[in-house]
Amino acid sequence: MHYFALSGRLSRAGVTACTPEVIAATNGSLEGHFPSVDDGGFLENADERRNLDLFLEAVPVLHCQQMLLKVKEMADQGKWEQAAELALKIHDEFPTEYPGYRCLDSSQQDMMPGILNEAARYFQNANKIRKAIDLRIRLVAEHPDCEFVNDAQFSVAQSWAQL
Repeated sequence: MHYFALSGRLSRAGVTACTPEVIAATNGSLEGHFPSVDDGGFLENADERRNLDLFLEAVPVLHCQQMLLKVKEMADQGKWEQAAELALKIHDEFPTEYPGYRCLDSSQQDMMPGILNEAARYFQNANKIRKAIDLRIRLVAEHPDCEFVNDAQFSVAQSWAQL
């Protein structure tokens, strides 16, 4: 189900507060779907369409943060490989789904290097050493000026010794 279809149904049903049940159903329905302007076809009237552009400006950051909360939840449950795969999906798909947007933290810093670094760490925790090495090499190549480069290079050497 598309985001706007779900949002419209909730609104027409009078849902004004997100209970845990609504949040769980929403997360299940949105799994893997990045909302886009194409979803606007599900809007039913001009009032809903008027707010589409403003809403779409907020969607990228909100969606990135929602997905990162899922990553943290998986990691807290010890689902390391699932957390790593979702973090990698965010890193790889966010920039192409939302061109011109960056996933920023509260201090307006780009989160992509940190997301890739976390994915590598989660793969390491899942004992997927080779995947962790590949991601750290990729981190250094794609984000050479980020704060994680030195640790990533050290971890690559350490991981090779572990194999």
